[in-house]
Amino acid sequence: MAATFTIPETMNVFKYYPGSKNLVKETVPVPKPGPGEVLIKILAAGMCHSDLLYFKYDNLMASHKSFTMGHEGAGLVASLGPDVSTYFPDLTPGRYVAALARNACFEATCPHCGVGADNLCVANFPIGFGTDGFYAPYCVVRAKTVVPVPASRDELPPEIVAVSTDAVLTSWHALKANANIQPGQTVLIIGAGGLGLNGVQIAKNVLGAKCVIACDVRESSLEDAKALGADYTALPDALPALLTDNHLTVDVACDFVGLNDTFNAALKAVRPKGILQVIGLTAPTVDLPLIPAADKDLTIRFSMWGKLSELREVLEYVREGKITPKVETRPLGSLVETFEDFMAGKI
Repeated sequence: MAATFTIPETMNVFKYYPGSKNLVKETVPVPKPGPGEVLIKILAAGMCHSDLLYFKYDNLMASHKSFTMGHEGAGLVASLGPDVSTYFPDLTPGRYVAALARNACFEATCPHCGVGADNLCVANFPIGFGTDGFYAPYCVVRAKTVVPVPASRDELPPEIVAVSTDAVLTSWHALKANANIQPGQTVLIIGAGGLGLNGVQIAKNVLGAKCVIACDVRESSLEDAKALGADYTALPDALPALLTDNHLTVDVACDFVGLNDTFNAALKAVRPKGILQVIGLTAPTVDLPLIPAADKDLTIRFSMWGKLSELREVLEYVREGKITPKVETRPLGSLVETFEDFMAGKI
């Protein structure tokens, strides 16, 4: 028997407004799903550095209207729009699901989706980035963006599933599809934050890297990286000596920060003919030292988020315990204060 929910008329959400300095709490009607849409009862929503871009860089982001933020979400199917049960029979009320906020169109005529790059599709605003997202008790999403979770809530808690839709998926797409890390390689992870720590596990536990080196400015992050499988760790100033003293040759250098300093550290560390993979987007631009890069005959790659098919892969590896995102949970009602801590670098 399908689960049933008592859905309230209104709910408190947390919205972005142009010019605001923090999220704004607001009471709005609970939306109803239209054709091809699903109403999800949100159990957990991840907070991501990308959220800060709206507040840090004026006019950088594409959308300048108000919307509910939150682009990492997991929950239960609460109700279905017309025809959803016909075309998506596995999306039944009560089903435990994740939603990929990229919000791709998945049309064969799309210049991105048509070549298998749904992670780059710009046909729709992403969920939580221009259209209402997951910092809310309920959210309407297109059924095409929903992936059933391959485990129970006890096996895979909602907070783990939520961050897997971006903080794990983005790392997965970058390291597997773009950097194409191979078994036996040596991989450098610069920036052992949420995505970087997942990158350590992906490289070591899934892709078969022989050696993983983590570099960060925080000793606590290096301790986390070591606990999650990194073979070596180093503060930035100590990285060159670590590589030299241990005779380490970096095949793939991954910049999970995205600043001039971290990009240049990756450039200096990676071997000739190696790969420099940029994942972090902390700064809107970085300088590219042309001669040092050319002298190494490097391949420099960039990546964006991940694909729906990859999210299904990610959830399976998380279920198997090969990737375990590190999370801290706080109640939805404290979101404004939590966001202040996030902007201040306390999280």
